[in-house]
Amino acid sequence: MNLESVVASRHEKWNETERAIMAYVLANQERVVESSVQAVAHSTFTSPSSVMRLTKKLGFSGFSELKYFLRHSRSAPAAEGADLLEAQRRDVEGTLAQLERLDLEPVLHGIERAGTVYCYGTDFSAGMAAQELSKALLISGTSTVVIPGVKELKVSLPAMGSEDLLVLVSGGEGMPEAPELPELFLLRSLQTLLITRLGDREASYSPEWTVHYCASPLGRVAGSECFYSWIGLNVALDYLVRRYVMHLREGRAAVRP
Repeated sequence: MNLESVVASRHEKWNETERAIMAYVLANQERVVESSVQAVAHSTFTSPSSVMRLTKKLGFSGFSELKYFLRHSRSAPAAEGADLLEAQRRDVEGTLAQLERLDLEPVLHGIERAGTVYCYGTDFSAGMAAQELSKALLISGTSTVVIPGVKELKVSLPAMGSEDLLVLVSGGEGMPEAPELPELFLLRSLQTLLITRLGDREASYSPEWTVHYCASPLGRVAGSECFYSWIGLNVALDYLVRRYVMHLREGRAAVRP
């Protein structure tokens, strides 16, 4: 089990301080292994006591046990056979647990109010997922546009207004190397929804909303690069679409005489 799975398995409500510490630890696990609790607190602009409270809330006896866990979970070999199937179950259950703790109503209202929902995936596979999301929203009566690449994203930005919504689907590597994008997002006052893997590095901008999914590493096959399961992302997108359809139905039912 890795730290992402531990976080996903905890049925807790995290406050802003806890989320800030957790995001830092998830994104900097190698650094945290060599850090003190004071150093983590300094890096997250929090206090050592806040770091310790989060550590215990995650089920560890103290910061030393958390570091021990990180050291050994990151060096453990990739699971095989039945372990991979167990990881699949954890990804699905962990993703659902994340979504069920999240207040999605503001996101659903944002989709409904948007003049156009622009869907962009950060790599090829995420782009395919963005296309499926766009198709599902289009069937629900929402105007959508799929943006195929980062160049097209830059070209499309001037056409986007504050009433539109940009959905960024991250496949795990975060936004492409385009340092001007965060500034352009802010200048256009764009509403953004980021759908990203739990534990990914923090975005260099502040999206309006963030939805996390769980994705276990599947290891390497025939010397290939390590790759991750997509089932968590698929569950997250399917859950979002289903909740949106329910939201629309509830709204229509409320206006009936």
